[in-house]
Amino acid sequence: GTIAVVGAAGESSFIHTQFQHQNQPPPPAAPSGHALSSAAVNGIPFRGMLSVFHSDLRLEKSEIMFATGDDGVNVKHGRIEIRYNNFHDNSADAIDTDFVSGAVEANIFIKNGNDAVDMSGSDLVIRDNTITQSGDKGLSIGEKSKAIVFNNAVSRSTEGIAVKDSSQAEIVNNVLAANKTGLSLYRKKEIFNGGEARLINSIVWDNETQIKSDELSKIDVVASSVEGGWNDKDTLVIAPVFINQENGNYTLARGKNTLLLRGGDIATLKKYIDFTG
Repeated sequence: GTIAVVGAAGESSFIHTQFQHQNQPPPPAAPSGHALSSAAVNGIPFRGMLSVFHSDLRLEKSEIMFATGDDGVNVKHGRIEIRYNNFHDNSADAIDTDFVSGAVEANIFIKNGNDAVDMSGSDLVIRDNTITQSGDKGLSIGEKSKAIVFNNAVSRSTEGIAVKDSSQAEIVNNVLAANKTGLSLYRKKEIFNGGEARLINSIVWDNETQIKSDELSKIDVVASSVEGGWNDKDTLVIAPVFINQENGNYTLARGKNTLLLRGGDIATLKKYIDFTG
């Protein structure tokens, strides 16, 4: 089943809530150009176990798991604050956003079938999240979205972060490790251009492919460590030491990293974490 909020006058809050085992499958076919949905009420298709349309959402300290119909959380046209939640074992996207603003902060995403966070036409701050074993992308930033991606660890996924289709992202202080592709930029739909990203103070290491970008996309790499290097002169090639990468902990081990002694881009540190070093 689905919990749906449509056109609520104020913010809808779900705190210390558990969503699980949405098991209504999508219908076998849908009209051309229309997505399949896991539930429909009064002619409105809902694709998430929690679906929030034209409304603001606060989701905190909750668990969203085992959605098999479609997404865990699907939000369209609203503002979101999604913090301190655990998303795991959902069959499709953990969070799917269309024309949404706000923040996705300090969540844990494990073994979601498609993307941990899928953005379309949205403007989000995505920070302090741990994302692992996504069947597709850790973060999918697409269709003219804008994102500040700060201090996340994305590992063991098909793609760590994808920036595509006229989207822009500042990717700061992140670890992208043990993915098939760490960071990718490309055009998927012909009505858009490629993606644009700045990779700053970040680590891209131990992925099958570290970074790939098509001819329509643009990437700047600043004060970041990329295994095998990258085209920009400000790329470091210094192997990081993680606390316990065998068990999926890609936090840098303090006292063991030459990388930490190199610091980072000071202007960016001041901007995002008020570092005045």
